[in-house]
Amino acid sequence: MAKNGINFDSDFIVGITPSAGSKIKEWPCDRFAKLADYIYSKYQAKIIIIGGPGDVEVDEMISFLAENTKFVNAKGLFDIEELKALVSKLHLFISVDTGPIYIAEAFNVPTIDIIGPMDENEQPPMGKFHKIVVAQRLKPALHIMNARVYDAKEVRRQAESITVEMVIKELDNLMDKISIS
Repeated sequence: MAKNGINFDSDFIVGITPSAGSKIKEWPCDRFAKLADYIYSKYQAKIIIIGGPGDVEVDEMISFLAENTKFVNAKGLFDIEELKALVSKLHLFISVDTGPIYIAEAFNVPTIDIIGPMDENEQPPMGKFHKIVVAQRLKPALHIMNARVYDAKEVRRQAESITVEMVIKELDNLMDKISIS
């Protein structure tokens, strides 16, 4: 058994990053916590919460977790090379549209990308083991090249209208496709 009770050879390990480089992409931390609670309860997953040293969203998410949900707080523990090594060992990675999700894709780690206001067709991880969750659009989604000019209320509405149930639906569908050994 490895440190913190995680065995990378036998446990089902899920990485979650609740923060992003841009506030317009962020999904509410209490929803990330509910999702982690569900994953822990239903799939007996080992949860690793990942973030940079200044990512207050990690602390906020942890404050919302159910008392019985076990997790490892990896906030600020890894440089980029160590983060790549960790992500390569995960069985599933969940985040908003941010850098580590592309690291997971590069290592063929299944992902759930909570898109929010970004264009879901522009650059999400692709393939049957990569799921996206996107809100209904009232206005065009943001693109990488136009993400500086936007309607702040609309981009937050798009991120916040993604429910935990929407993400759980994609999670359960993905779990039917991936094998956990």
